[in-house]
Amino acid sequence: MRARACFVMRAVEWCQKSGRNESQCPFEITFEEVPVGQGRIDLIVAKQIVVELKAVDRLRDVHYAQLKSYLRATSHRVGLLFNFNAPTLTTKRMVLD
Repeated sequence: MRARACFVMRAVEWCQKSGRNESQCPFEITFEEVPVGQGRIDLIVAKQIVVELKAVDRLRDVHYAQLKSYLRATSHRVGLLFNFNAPTLTTKRMVLD
């Protein structure tokens, strides 16, 4: 538990230092180039990394699919998935080709 808190504190400090972060970022959802709705990304760090935060018993396929969809919709290549409800902090990295 202590290691998780330390990791989270360092992540927050890093985000604050970069100064180029956006939270609850809206983005447009399109289908065949027609706008059909709007989504919200938890955090974009340094205008490059999409961060999705979860508090679930375990990460499931739907969480990975959500992050992959966010990356495709925003043309970002790198995403991080954090689960804060696990016994130890779970982090997964995704890179689109």
